[in-house]
Amino acid sequence: MLAFINSFHSFMFPCLSFVTFTTFSVLCQVFQRNDITAYQGVKEPAAMNTILGELQKSNRNWRFAISEPLQRANTTTPEHFGFVYRSDRLVLSGLRRYNDVGDRFHRDPFSALIVSPYSSIPRFALTTVHLFHLNIIYEMGLIPELFKTVSNDYSANVLFAGDFNAGSPFMTRCQYNNLTVTTDPTYDWLIDFNQDSATWTNMTTSWARFLAAGKQLVAASSNANGHVINMMKEYGLTEEQPDIVLFWYLVFQSTESLAGLADL
Repeated sequence: MLAFINSFHSFMFPCLSFVTFTTFSVLCQVFQRNDITAYQGVKEPAAMNTILGELQKSNRNWRFAISEPLQRANTTTPEHFGFVYRSDRLVLSGLRRYNDVGDRFHRDPFSALIVSPYSSIPRFALTTVHLFHLNIIYEMGLIPELFKTVSNDYSANVLFAGDFNAGSPFMTRCQYNNLTVTTDPTYDWLIDFNQDSATWTNMTTSWARFLAAGKQLVAASSNANGHVINMMKEYGLTEEQPDIVLFWYLVFQSTESLAGLADL
């Protein structure tokens, strides 16, 4: 059975000039506990080759896919999205950058089709996002249109994963409650507004999320085992490790339960 999907983002993940031994070790441990990880915030794609080489020492089935830079042309810092996954557990295909006519997303969403014989929903789309915090209400309003496009391209069931910035201080609870993706039963948030998914100790906010869309995924999501893992506590990290502290919490989603199977 398909075990876990994970999503996380870091300001400096992975950038070769910042990757210490601790960072490298933690990243490998993060990937190894999942069948697939959707990630955001990659600054130097070459670093992924180093990580993949380490992962393949224990299992030759590890693969990764990475996007081109997805930010607007006038943005100075490149950001890539992608997926790290086990090819013996699933087939990942159809990588596609969202065709953002009008340049409305600050960073274009990045999607793939996931096919796995280990899930009772054997075919679904996985779309990773990093919404712009200064225009969050507007970009959240684009998600229904994004869902329509992705479902037409891949599957009627889409799992959105990533940094939605859907929490304090960028979005109030009232604004969140009025979002189409909150009020429309086509969608279901798998991480609650009140759950903390950022490692900063001076705030509690639910920026990193999963959002299920589509009849089968939403129907199964009432039993889904989505939860956050505090990366600082899980790996014994401290805020004196600047290359680690800006990671978001790990946000795990059991696709076993999401697919309508028994919880792990």
